[in-house]
Amino acid sequence: MANIIFYLRGTKEPKKVYLRYRPNRDFDLHINTPFVIHSENWDDTTKQWDTSQIVKGAKTIETKKQNAEILDFNKRIETFKLDISNQIDNNLNLTAPQLKEHLKDFILKHYFAHKLETKKKYTIPDKLDALIDYYIQFRSVEDKTQGKKPISANTIKKYRGLKSTLMKFNKNLIVTDINNIFRNKLVKWFNEQGYTAQTQTKYLKDIKMLCKFAETEHNISKDVLSWKIDRNPDNVTKGLYLNFDKLAILETLDLTGSLDEVRDWLLISCYTALRVSELFSLDTANIVEDPNGRKFIKVIEKKNRNAKDKGIKYTALLPKVVDIMSKRGGKFPKVISEPYYNRQLKKLCKIAGFDEVVQSAKIEATENGNRRIEGEYPFYELVTSHIGRQTSVTLFGQFMDTETMQMMTNHHDKTLLEHYNKIDIDTKQLQKAKKVYEAFKNMNITPEQLN
Repeated sequence: MANIIFYLRGTKEPKKVYLRYRPNRDFDLHINTPFVIHSENWDDTTKQWDTSQIVKGAKTIETKKQNAEILDFNKRIETFKLDISNQIDNNLNLTAPQLKEHLKDFILKHYFAHKLETKKKYTIPDKLDALIDYYIQFRSVEDKTQGKKPISANTIKKYRGLKSTLMKFNKNLIVTDINNIFRNKLVKWFNEQGYTAQTQTKYLKDIKMLCKFAETEHNISKDVLSWKIDRNPDNVTKGLYLNFDKLAILETLDLTGSLDEVRDWLLISCYTALRVSELFSLDTANIVEDPNGRKFIKVIEKKNRNAKDKGIKYTALLPKVVDIMSKRGGKFPKVISEPYYNRQLKKLCKIAGFDEVVQSAKIEATENGNRRIEGEYPFYELVTSHIGRQTSVTLFGQFMDTETMQMMTNHHDKTLLEHYNKIDIDTKQLQKAKKVYEAFKNMNITPEQLN
């Protein structure tokens, strides 16, 4: 019978029980067993649970339970010792490394398998670059049983951008290594590379989401799952919207051709709060009219198509929009590509004279790649298609309550809605005070009642 001894190893309690088999000075085998025990319970002489802890004549449930636990542990470890000894005796021709692998395989397959971390073939990769590729493939499948549609091309592009960025930070990043320390190092690197707070926030949110996705198969740090991420960090492009004066100037500009089309699309976006993806999909066939002559148009929001409402919403066609459509016999302007639209918007606003200097940020080429660089720029250089939606929230938010504005923009979160409001903080707070004043006024309380 092979001579096997057990010993404890580790610094944390309970400690793991290891076996050692050393038939000669050239053959020294150490291997982990399925057993753990607290040091105070271990008898280093008998190499088992200290039987002196057995209470003779035990009467209470607690002591009887402890006695049974001690006897059961010692019986199991003795049986384990006998099984391993037999395996060694039957495989004396194996080298130490070969015998170690054989015993590990034997333990995993035949002994206390329910207490061991078995060798599992993971479906979800643990290396982050492979995980992102896997997630894209996984979410590209429509699952009607869960009401989930495939992720969009823009979403795929976003995840691939995240992958490219993280590979610059650490090519060998493992999902189980992501924790608070990782976040601290990553944010420090983000700052050094010149990434804006908005970009950092988006990346961290996606990393957290990927970790949650991988949690079903990997031991994800609790740090990540409890990360708090500011959904609306300070926006360096604050203040960029079209006020009523600018809208009036745009409406009266004498334009032809593509610039006329771009101007009208911009005005429509300002009066509907639609995203560009919905704006350029407007179809007159989806216009409905109520008994009062008010017109609405059905829109399918690509961004929210996986929501309960399937992304369906109706947008009011205000008289301003109807007037614009009347220029083309009740039709919308010609559909153009978003990149071309963005280029022409800058040209349009320059023609309109929107050249005042604005403290903001725009994308510039740097040694670390394209980054948003803060500085002072002419207004027209900063204009993008997003300005239409921002203008709607900023201007009409002064006259509508938050709930009504959410109906207009179809934002499900008030925080996200607030992100589009570009009025400065001081003005916002004054507007709140005015609403409180009006609330008191509507209560019809006399001055005497307030004394």
